[in-house]
Amino acid sequence: MHDLTDVSGDPKASIPGQWPGGEPDDVRDMARRRGDLAQRADDLAARLEAELYDGIEVDLGLAVREAAEANRAFAAACRNGDEEEFDRALRETSRTIARCVDLVEALDSK
Repeated sequence: MHDLTDVSGDPKASIPGQWPGGEPDDVRDMARRRGDLAQRADDLAARLEAELYDGIEVDLGLAVREAAEANRAFAAACRNGDEEEFDRALRETSRTIARCVDLVEALDSK
């Protein structure tokens, strides 16, 4: 865990705050991974919203977007550098997204 001291408005800080002794190397990588996960979840939500099954719209997109938003909130809480917790959330969310993709593929094959 990284010690985070809030120094709002510091132009050298990657988020509102700065670490004594400088920003840890993994902070920007964690931010990139958060953004990548959110983009994949949003892409999946758009795909799900476009799916139809037996003439009834499959409205799973909203649920996926809500899950993505929950993950963003969790990731924001991990800004202190707890990479182990962030990686656990990333694995669990990735498994959820994979299950949603499997559902879309099953609907496509019918």
